[in-house]
Amino acid sequence: METLIFHRLFEVKEFALLTLFIGMIIEGEVVLFSAAFLVREGYLKPGPVFFAAFAGMLIGDVLWYWLGRWAYDSFPRLRRWIDRIAVPLDRHIRERLFHSIFISKFAAGIHHPVLMRAGSLGISLKRFVFDDIISTFIWVLVIGGLGYLS
Repeated sequence: METLIFHRLFEVKEFALLTLFIGMIIEGEVVLFSAAFLVREGYLKPGPVFFAAFAGMLIGDVLWYWLGRWAYDSFPRLRRWIDRIAVPLDRHIRERLFHSIFISKFAAGIHHPVLMRAGSLGISLKRFVFDDIISTFIWVLVIGGLGYLS
């Protein structure tokens, strides 16, 4: 049964790339690692996988950024709680946004909170996207490379 499902999933390559794209928006590491492994096995081509993973991760990061901005503006009680917890990191996020995003991509459990905090701090979307593009490019190459070599 597993083999039947596995082969059907990759008969239509576009479906696999769409699944990869959506998976990257929701949860990146496992999805990218698995897709890179499938590239090595010959089920998928590296170019489209890289593009789908990169685009999905960028869109997901921007969504988390906007969620942070919206939640911070919409829920005053939540704002007070977040401010109490996140204040020690605010200076680092404001002054070293690229480093904060880049390191959070490799540290389990803090990536989405860092993106949300960047949004809640009002960091410009242009600056956020610029730094996120660079860090996402490197992250996709590293995690994708590890998945390919696995």
